[in-house]
Amino acid sequence: MKNLLVALVVFAGLLSARPADAAPALTFVTCGEPIAQSIRVNNNLQDCPNDGLVVTASNITIDLNGHEIDGTNHSGKYGVNDVGGFDHVTVKNGYIRNFVVGVRCEGADHALLQGLTVSGGTGEGLQVLNGSTYDTIKGNFVTGIKNSGIRTDHVSNVLVTKNVSSGNNFVGILDTSSTNDVISSNQVSGNNWDGIGTWSSTGTRIINNRSISNEAAGVSDVSSTSVVITGNRLTSNTGYGIYLGPAYEATVRGNNASSNGFSGIGIYGGGGNVVTRNVASNNEDDGIHAETSSVNIDGNTANANGFRGGQGDGTGDGVTATGGVGHHNKARGNDDPAQCAPTSFCV
Repeated sequence: MKNLLVALVVFAGLLSARPADAAPALTFVTCGEPIAQSIRVNNNLQDCPNDGLVVTASNITIDLNGHEIDGTNHSGKYGVNDVGGFDHVTVKNGYIRNFVVGVRCEGADHALLQGLTVSGGTGEGLQVLNGSTYDTIKGNFVTGIKNSGIRTDHVSNVLVTKNVSSGNNFVGILDTSSTNDVISSNQVSGNNWDGIGTWSSTGTRIINNRSISNEAAGVSDVSSTSVVITGNRLTSNTGYGIYLGPAYEATVRGNNASSNGFSGIGIYGGGGNVVTRNVASNNEDDGIHAETSSVNIDGNTANANGFRGGQGDGTGDGVTATGGVGHHNKARGNDDPAQCAPTSFCV
């Protein structure tokens, strides 16, 4: 037994003494080059007429190593192209400019897009599409894109986290026709439509984001089911802080939707939605506005709403609803002296 223990100790020592996996080799690349193994890029690419780099194998890392891939916005061309559905591909740490799409993954599982700065594209900045699952889009900066900054479409269980998406011509982060995606801890601002949108999706969770000064809503839920919107700060948007229209069985909980150009939270149509424990104050229209027969508005705070341009007309409420139920909402200092309509919704 003693000899066996000695042998095990020696074997463990040999394992621990093995050299660490070598970093990917520094590699000079050319425009349109197929990439079938892990690399660390050692040069910039300028004015690529087609794709920048093309993924041709699974289980690889493309480390841009701080370098730039620059294109010419040629139709249908991507900075990094993984439309072949290769899995476990990482693209990280560099700059991608002037492609229709910065990085496009189709049918690619367990991809990681991290530490990228993407700008100047005529389509979308980062795309994960068409059957991709369990991908992560993390810690990227996307700006100046002609369409949406980050797009997930017909995917499932994708995590979009800790990104900055600002100054894009459509939605900062757009999730469409997808299932169980998570959009968390992002900063979105100055986009020409919504900050964050989930449209025709199921089970999306929108958590702890900051969505500020976008031209439409801070967050929109359109024709989606069982979406959770919680812990977000949604301020100074030209439209609504949160817009549901229509949404089904959404939970809107613990958000700060204040100082927006329309209502802090707007609910139009749909059914089975719960709006609870939010702060919706200092909005230029109502704090919470619901035009639906099926909503539960409970335990929210909605103060000092309805003073568009600093002026009151006696109509802005803390909470106003045409149907549904409301309990335990607090509304003070709103333009309408009644504070809520119906008054039974507030204490």
